[in-house]
Amino acid sequence: MKYIALYAILLYAVIFGLEYYLAKLPRRWPGLVLPGITFCLAMMNVIAYMNTGYGNVVTNFITSNAITFILLIMYFFVRRKK
Repeated sequence: MKYIALYAILLYAVIFGLEYYLAKLPRRWPGLVLPGITFCLAMMNVIAYMNTGYGNVVTNFITSNAITFILLIMYFFVRRKK
């Protein structure tokens, strides 16, 4: 139970490392795969909570897509450096 935070940090480190690697590839599409997957998962989350009355839809959208925004910023930063 006490290792959950460590596993979460390790998972995010792997995801960010993979995004960095994919963004450095010559073709631009591989770097957009992870943001696309996280966007689809976030949209499923927003749709699931839309009819439950749980919070505001806009707030839920922004918080669900936080990882997507981070991955896109990372993608554009890495692509710009090339």
